[in-house]
Amino acid sequence: MSIINNKGIDISNLVPRRQTVIYITGPRRASTGYEVVQNIRRAEALALKLWKAGFTVICSHKNTALMDGACDSYVWLEGGLELLRRCDAVVVLPDWESSSDSCWEVAEARDCGIPVFKNYKELYEIVMVNQKRKERGGRRA
Repeated sequence: MSIINNKGIDISNLVPRRQTVIYITGPRRASTGYEVVQNIRRAEALALKLWKAGFTVICSHKNTALMDGACDSYVWLEGGLELLRRCDAVVVLPDWESSSDSCWEVAEARDCGIPVFKNYKELYEIVMVNQKRKERGGRRA
């Protein structure tokens, strides 16, 4: 869609577009420091994949990496829930159901009407279908 200013000049490329913001959730805590780092790395890998696909990503694993004990755990959960509420979608990591915090986050997303995707592929397929629909003027496939 072109945006024409009052002088008839197309300024579409100057107007910032709203990016889709994705929240990543999945297990972070673990019984060893090594396992915690591995959980953070899995979230980091998914975040990078989503950034490269053109999304804006909130990866709480990286936001609070290795800050265990610096605050009560509810501080991290409440902060994460607030960030999640401002997102357009959630993508879960494998085994997210094993994390009580992730279960809270998925429940909150669903309560807020925020779509939850089980993986990158599912999210990407939905985005591509919607993009193609927009290109055809909103008609269904």
